[in-house]
Amino acid sequence: MQNSVLIGMLTTLLAKDKVRAEEFAEKYEISTRTVIRYIDALSESGVPIVTYRGRNGGYGIMKNYKMPATFFTNDEYERLFTVLDAMPKDKITESISDKFRGLKNSQPANLSGGDKILIDSGFSPSFQNKYNILNQSIDRHAVVNINYIDKFGGVSQRDIEPLTFVYKDNVWYIFAYCRKRNDFRFFKLNRISSLSPTVETFTPRAYSLNADNLDKFVEKHNHVDVELSFDNDILVDVQEWLGEEKIIKKGAGFRAYANLPYDDYLLKKLASFGDKIMVVKPAKLATDLVKRMYRVIRRYESRH
Repeated sequence: MQNSVLIGMLTTLLAKDKVRAEEFAEKYEISTRTVIRYIDALSESGVPIVTYRGRNGGYGIMKNYKMPATFFTNDEYERLFTVLDAMPKDKITESISDKFRGLKNSQPANLSGGDKILIDSGFSPSFQNKYNILNQSIDRHAVVNINYIDKFGGVSQRDIEPLTFVYKDNVWYIFAYCRKRNDFRFFKLNRISSLSPTVETFTPRAYSLNADNLDKFVEKHNHVDVELSFDNDILVDVQEWLGEEKIIKKGAGFRAYANLPYDDYLLKKLASFGDKIMVVKPAKLATDLVKRMYRVIRRYESRH
């Protein structure tokens, strides 16, 4: 993926209301499939891309969007300027360069002595992009198209009317009206594989949301009491994942007790700790984790 093409597409989208994929393909001599890859990369980086469907469709950026100074890191800004310096020198290139330099200079300074708190969400760029798009869509009452992966791995496309975020047991949800199911639903953000805001707006429907609603949803979606045994090497990681209050010292290691969603994400998380962690309870979770690890081993063995 070429940085010059990515930056060129970004600046074009910032300057125009709508650009067709064919226009980008012709301009940069790439396929429309490759254009979509670049668009996806911009979206994953936090740019709220709007997809216009139909015969005269194309791509645009959500109106009134202002690129935050922190959109790029310092290293990314330097790479950006290197690419711009290599482009043909004309008024447009110079104007783009000046705007990006001004954006970099407007980055917030480090925490000063008079400030009380500095919060780093720790969100990945992909998660931050989902959060930003949904947050802006809530404000605009804009319908969002999502591709959602259920706990069995099935993928479905849905149009949702996002209403509010919910944080429960270290999991982020978006509470929305699902047009596919004609009902209110909780969607896990980490199960949304892709999303795009639409130009269609909605009138928020009346709803009642409280702790009881969420607890019923959580119980319905298969939570289990989990006991884990792990080494000191991953203590900090487990503390960040489950919370200090769910961990006790036991012998030479530690034990963690938590009620967690029993899904593929839990298996992936446990597998990421390798041999530093062991599932004590429930037995089914331990068995499923072992099966998953064996599948990984067999995949590598098949290469030889």
